[in-house]
This record gives sequence, C-alpha cells and structure tokens, in this order.
Amino acid sequence: MDCRKAARPADNNTDMSIIRRIFGGQEGQEPAPVWLRFLKGLLIAIIFGGAGVGAVYGLHQHRAEQAWSGENCIYRDELRLVGSGWMTPQIIAEVNASFQELPPRMSLMDSRTMSLIWQCLERNPWVRRVVRVRLDSTLQQSPGRGLEVVVEFRQPVAFVQVGGLVTQPSYVLVDGEGVRLGVAPFAEPVLGNRLLPTIEGVTTDAPPAGWRWDDPAVLAGAEVATCLGAEAAAMGLAAIDVTNVGGRINPLASEITLRSRSGTLVHWGSPQSVTADALEGTPRQKLAVLRHAWRNPGLDKLAEVHLVEGWQRRHAGRTASGRGLHSRR
Repeated sequence: MDCRKAARPADNNTDMSIIRRIFGGQEGQEPAPVWLRFLKGLLIAIIFGGAGVGAVYGLHQHRAEQAWSGENCIYRDELRLVGSGWMTPQIIAEVNASFQELPPRMSLMDSRTMSLIWQCLERNPWVRRVVRVRLDSTLQQSPGRGLEVVVEFRQPVAFVQVGGLVTQPSYVLVDGEGVRLGVAPFAEPVLGNRLLPTIEGVTTDAPPAGWRWDDPAVLAGAEVATCLGAEAAAMGLAAIDVTNVGGRINPLASEITLRSRSGTLVHWGSPQSVTADALEGTPRQKLAVLRHAWRNPGLDKLAEVHLVEGWQRRHAGRTASGRGLHSRR
C-alpha cells in the first residue's frame, strides 16, 4: 500500500515531462530570431510569386503563338480587291496599291489590324467611305477566320479634258461631286467598255487625286453628267462644253452645251440644282425634253436642240417640236 503511493508521483512527473517535450520542445528553448522568420517568409513569397509570374508568362506566350498561327494571320500580299463590273485593271491596281502601306504580316487577334486596314482604304481616292472592317468566320471554307471589308466606291460620271491648247490633252475622271478619281491621267477618254462624256472648256489644272475640283465650270459639268447618267451613252452624247459657264464668253448664250457624236448641239442652259426654275425648268424637266427629241425625230437628224425653249413651250401646253429644234440642212 505504502509502496504504491510512493511510486505514483514519479509516474506523474514522467508523464508531464513527456507532454512538455511533445508540445513545447525542450525546456528553456528560445524562439527563432526575427530576421530568420522574415527570411523564411520572403523565401515563401518568392517561391509562390515566381510560380505566378511563370504562369502568366506561359499564358502570354501561348496567346502570342495563337495570334501568329496560320489560321489567325493575314498577309499583305494576299489582300486583293474584288472589283465591280465598271472597274478597269488600272482602277483595281490603284485600289490594291493602298495595301502596300500595311505591314507584311498581321494578326487577326490584334485590334490594330482592323484600324490599319480601315485607314489605308479611307485614304484611297476611289473610296468614298469605309462601311466596316470585321472578322467573319464564314468567309473561309477551311478552319479559321476571314476578314470582311465593305467599302463604298466613288463612281466616275465624266472625263475632264486638261490642256490641249499647246500640249497634247490628257483626261482625268471625276465623280458627281467633282472629286478627281485616279492617280494617272488617261491618254484617251476611254474607260473600258463604258462610254462617259468628256467635260470640255476647262482652264484650271487638275487637283491631286481625291481632291474636289475648285472650279465652278467643272462642278457644273459634273452635275449635268450626273443628271444624264447612263442615258448620255444611249443618246450618243460625247461632250459637255462648259466654256461659257457664268456667261464668261456670252452672257446671252447657253452656259452649257452638249455635243453628240453625230455633231448635234444641245443647248442645256445654266447649271442649277434640282429646284424648279420659273425660266428654265429643272434638270429633270430639261432631260424630258431631250428624251423627246432623241426619240422623235432623233438627235442625228437635228443640228441643234434648245432645251430651255423646248421646256418653256411644253410648260405652256404646246408640243416640244418647233422653235426649240433645228433640223440639219
């Protein structure tokens, strides 16, 4: 009995010593220095930070490889215009020349690619405006993405004869707003199989391609050519003479005179907008008189046609034939 009581405290001391050794280490051990704990935390931060940077770099490299892969790349030399029917090889070549401003190779995953293509086309004289430039996966049969580019082209309505008094005349194209089209002038007023009238009597020099002609005579001729449209070729009208625009030669004569291929002179009157004029009528009303003369008796049978007088008679309820039409003798 006494022996057991004497042994119990020894057992308790042993157990407590073991417990202290497990949870607290050796008795009297001091904590780690502050610099050591700081170094340990720094090493952990470096390890995890390096892993994060490596992951980000890996993603960046993967994205770069994808951006310049074959299915996501376009090459400058592969960009080609699908021209309209009225475009000649020379016009198509001038539009395609804009693409030479672009880098040789571009990624469709780079937003700057769309902007670069937009800007280079917008500067081309033949382009009125760029409608859109966007990705389109339906444009390629093979896997990958295509590029859809939609532009609105300027349509030529007439040639303008430049020079000819001392030197050989040359011809440049203009649209209905009087904007010069094309970089190189033409030796002859021929645009493929399309017949356009020539504006004659111009004394000013041609502006750079893409610039509006700062000459009222050219603008008046382009306005009349726009009004005539395709009917100019159908009626055989070859020239629009603007020598007298503003009455600079004869204030009492017609400011604009058309000439057919058979030599018929059509006195158009003064240049004006589509608003009605009590003295002359609108361009559409003049065109109606011209159509009547073309159908009966025919421009090739007439020496002169006065559209203003013809419209005034029709406006008064009389027939278009008579004083406004002068037959050939």
